[in-house]
Amino acid sequence: MKLKSLFEWSSITTDWPQVLLVKLGLKKDDLYLRMRNGLTLRLMNRGENSDTVTISEMYLMKPYVQGDFAIKDNWTIVDMGANVGIFSTYAVKAANNVKVFAYEPAQDNFNYLQQSLLYLQYLLTYYYSFS
Repeated sequence: MKLKSLFEWSSITTDWPQVLLVKLGLKKDDLYLRMRNGLTLRLMNRGENSDTVTISEMYLMKPYVQGDFAIKDNWTIVDMGANVGIFSTYAVKAANNVKVFAYEPAQDNFNYLQQSLLYLQYLLTYYYSFS
């Protein structure tokens, strides 16, 4: 992990040392990351395929902050295949009064999703699959 990457992680979570341990293969259990936007996320540690990759995309690349995909106030978003809720939780905090309907069919992912969302009133979760 590069020094620049560590600095970037420290800008989005107070628990950046946990991310370093995952990347080095020294942490095997789940992660609880306290994000600087006030969220606490419970993530699965899947080694190199860790949920930290998605966190990095959401919080460091910021695809939903500017341009055509910027999340706006009062939006309603449907997250089909919400996984552990990284996008859903990010979306709720990205603008004012955003409401997210998060659907996740995999029981393990849904359990993590539920634990990450305990304090978000505008996020509704469903253990459901679509085809």
